Amino acid sequence: MKNVYNDLKDISFWNEYMPLDGQYYTYKNNITFAACKISDLYYQVCNARMSIHFCLDYEKYSMMSEDKMAILSTKKYFIENALLYYNFAVDYLWQVLWFYYNNADDVNQIPSNELYQKLMKECNLNDLIRGLVELQERKIAEVLKDNFTDRNKLFKQIREYYNYLKHRAIFHTPSLGINEKESMYYIPTLIEKNEEKVELVSYKIPIISRIEIDIDELKELLIEFDKQFVGICEYFFEIIMPKDYIKAREVKLSTI
Repeated sequence: MKNVYNDLKDISFWNEYMPLDGQYYTYKNNITFAACKISDLYYQVCNARMSIHFCLDYEKYSMMSEDKMAILSTKKYFIENALLYYNFAVDYLWQVLWFYYNNADDVNQIPSNELYQKLMKECNLNDLIRGLVELQERKIAEVLKDNFTDRNKLFKQIREYYNYLKHRAIFHTPSLGINEKESMYYIPTLIEKNEEKVELVSYKIPIISRIEIDIDELKELLIEFDKQFVGICEYFFEIIMPKDYIKAREVKLSTI
């Protein structure tokens, strides 16, 4: 059966980065923490893809409502979830790099949950780029700027939608309720005078409305973003993760 997964790259191997005993014994905290975050990132991208899948294949689930309004509302719910999850995933990728390069205090620190959470909360894009430049990792800093700032039109659009949704809860979708941009009635608000006459000018009061989205257009944007984003993720993984990292999952007692 054809679905959205047929059009997207398989990323199941990302979950193999989740560190096990072998990696904890073999690598420093910055590598095991970055690897753990790659696993987190894997699940977040899976969440986004699953939401698109449910949006596309809604009609195939017989337990769902057959009411057209209910179907449209549920599809809207799934595509808005996908938008949120992809943006969470972007933040996760920044944290992968933050963990890897933020290793100045790595010596003699136990890789605890507390340390992981502490470092994760300190991450933001501006500080990450600034730190990379200080470490002479200018190429990586430029790749980040090229893909996760206003330089990238697709990311800019996706991020603006995300920020809007974060602060307004939902978008408006045609056929799902009203979304008027101005009041129904004219209100006299201004008297204009000229040489010939006095005129009463009326206006409609502007009403706070919601941005209107087309579910299919947003779906296509997110699928395109997935393809671009996965490529960037794997570009960074190739740079920072040791070539033999996956094999190190199998710990040998003689090496402890």
